[in-house]
Amino acid sequence: MRRILIFVLYALFALSVLSQNAVWVIKPVYEEISTFSEGVAAVKQNGKWGYFTSNGNKILELEYDMAFPFSEGIGVLTNSGNRLAAIVDKAGNKIVFGDSLTIDRRFALFSDGLLLVAGKNGWGYMDKTGKIQIPCKYKYANPFSDGLAAVCLELRYWYYIDTDGNPSIGPWNKKQTNRWASGFNGGKALVLFDNQTKLINREGKVLKEKIPNIISLPDEIIYKQKNIRCKDGTLIFDQKSRIIAFISNGNDTIRFMPEQENPVISPANTPFIPIMLDGQVLTAEDERVTWTDHLTAIIRRSGSYGTIAFREGSDFIIETEDGIASSKRQATAKCSIRNISNTTMYENLEVRINGKILSDLRQMAPNSERTFTVDFDGETEKGTLHTFISEYGLQMEDDLKNISIHDIPYIKISIDEDNAILAAGQTVYPIHLSVTNTTSTRITGITVSANDSEEKSRKIDIMAGSTVKMQFTIPAMTTHISVTASHPDFWDINEYKSITIKKTSETTITKPQMDRENIIFKRF
Repeated sequence: MRRILIFVLYALFALSVLSQNAVWVIKPVYEEISTFSEGVAAVKQNGKWGYFTSNGNKILELEYDMAFPFSEGIGVLTNSGNRLAAIVDKAGNKIVFGDSLTIDRRFALFSDGLLLVAGKNGWGYMDKTGKIQIPCKYKYANPFSDGLAAVCLELRYWYYIDTDGNPSIGPWNKKQTNRWASGFNGGKALVLFDNQTKLINREGKVLKEKIPNIISLPDEIIYKQKNIRCKDGTLIFDQKSRIIAFISNGNDTIRFMPEQENPVISPANTPFIPIMLDGQVLTAEDERVTWTDHLTAIIRRSGSYGTIAFREGSDFIIETEDGIASSKRQATAKCSIRNISNTTMYENLEVRINGKILSDLRQMAPNSERTFTVDFDGETEKGTLHTFISEYGLQMEDDLKNISIHDIPYIKISIDEDNAILAAGQTVYPIHLSVTNTTSTRITGITVSANDSEEKSRKIDIMAGSTVKMQFTIPAMTTHISVTASHPDFWDINEYKSITIKKTSETTITKPQMDRENIIFKRF
């Protein structure tokens, strides 16, 4: 009986949901990864920082003590002591500095094209070419926002300058000393005078809007803090020194800017796609996941960080052969895995077929293919071929196929002659036959015999896909030939033939049983 292998591909809903082509964009081997800003994340490894784009391209080597979020297309990098080391764009073009400039970590960003920096004589502003645009001469200064920046040459006398360094609002007279001035937001800014808080517009006009009277404490250190301590609470400001809110000592909050809400990804209200990581489903609320949006996220795995994204289509194709050879004890199927990406090198792969991990497959180069064999018990009528692929624990493919196994032969026999010619006086004649191994592996210890004669039986080995030819000598009186090939692990295959012996001399060949002209094939 021939064996026919039938594969029925089916998709389980749970498996299809959990395999949505999530891929590592930044491999999970880094100590820290910041949230993305302008499509760029700061990444830390071995104590040093650099940048990666959202599609996984490294902008520059990780060799700086700190990398701040991108702003206006530029990243700011520092070394110890807040020393400005370099600025870089998304293409990796960087300008390197010596030890002459430092930055304020609170305001490490470009705003209105300028970065707040400190030189030997005070604070000033640098443009994107690395040139000092406004001299470093101010005792304290804030970043630009809406084209204006608050500065002071001496304490209690803050005023605003434009991007050319010219005074725009203030300085106020000596009787109106002030302790701090915020950045502008929506054309409004907050100025803390000694005993009164004023809200002003870009022309310096005091607005009549009702605001709390916030009085700053008389302490120079407040200008160096992340937030400003006041008599009745704390002023919270952002990276452009714009007032976000005032939190009173009683924990009441007065907001000056709309609350900046981070997107919360939840299966209840978004097209959320669950992630399978190390055999577990990560939900939107999992502490190991920081979502950028519903298709990208920062993942913490085993103490390291990476980023994932979901793609249309997959880089992996899993295929199985349409038919397999089978024996009494074993059936063997082939499974091929292809990386069809032109650019992506997959590494730290775990590939499991029917639960067995393929330890020899740890990485796959672009446009590469690997083929594996999967063994089944030969007595099995139905089985499954389950192929699971993950990279750094992140599931990428999960393919499950039902297999129905039917008998097919491993060994095929053919007798080359359909008849034999007996010459005058000849008492024996040769029978030529072929034994073929139809499997993909070498078979040893095959017994081949003609007419079940023990003394005529032979032991042979046949390489995969090969044929062995041999000859048996048969007595001339024989009219039926029976050839058998057998192996203890395979189905026996018997070939029976009735062969007519043709006469070449009437005077020599007279036996009536040899006077037959027709070839008879008989299978038992």
